[in-house]
Amino acid sequence: MVKDQSTRLALLDRHALFRKPLESFLSSRPGLQVVLDSADPFQLFESLKHTPIDILIFDAGMPHADAVEVIRELRRTYSRMKIIVLSQSSSVQFVNGLVNLGIHTYVCKTDEPESLLQAISDVSRNRIHRNKLFTEALYWDRQVDELTEPGQAPSLLDSRERAIIRLMWEEKSNKEIADLLFLSIRSIEKIRQDIKEKLQVKTTVGLFKYALHHQIIGFAGASALLQTEPGAQSYELPDNGAVPALDAVQKAEGLRKIS
Repeated sequence: MVKDQSTRLALLDRHALFRKPLESFLSSRPGLQVVLDSADPFQLFESLKHTPIDILIFDAGMPHADAVEVIRELRRTYSRMKIIVLSQSSSVQFVNGLVNLGIHTYVCKTDEPESLLQAISDVSRNRIHRNKLFTEALYWDRQVDELTEPGQAPSLLDSRERAIIRLMWEEKSNKEIADLLFLSIRSIEKIRQDIKEKLQVKTTVGLFKYALHHQIIGFAGASALLQTEPGAQSYELPDNGAVPALDAVQKAEGLRKIS
């Protein structure tokens, strides 16, 4: 028997006139299956007890405090489930707050339908969906710090961990990273998990947010760091150039083409 490879989706949105057409639209796409839809977070939690899903598409348009509590409980109870927030707000500060809670990406309701499909595709493949608003939200904390406090806080990570994060930002696979660092794939997987535990972040988005905040990514390529490693062998990584904060969106598109 061929195993069903469909991505299992759940929808949480108060407005049936939006939720039902969205369900029909997503269900018509190959590889997607809407298995739950609800207007009520409590009903959703009850359904999730016996219906596993891969991605929740969540309208954060409910009163903000409620949205925050729902996301916190979802991350605590269903840590493996991925969350795409779909809302009307285009506030970078609002999206930044959601990123801090552990969402996987954010899509504005004014975006084209293809934007949501691309977000689902990226998140289901454990890739960061870097649209303009979400990228700006990732940089928000660092921009605020630059306006209020000069200097850079020390990083908790060693040089190898920083190199791995930079290669992840370039969307290198675990195998590609292992080959570049002369480590096993299992070692890379363990280091990635150790980094998350050290930083107390739950998702790769949270990891990148920390890295952007501490200027681990965004200004220098991984090759420069690797070449300074003691005993490093001679090899080259793709020369991606600097990544200024204001050029983040354009750079994100370029990084997609590297791998």
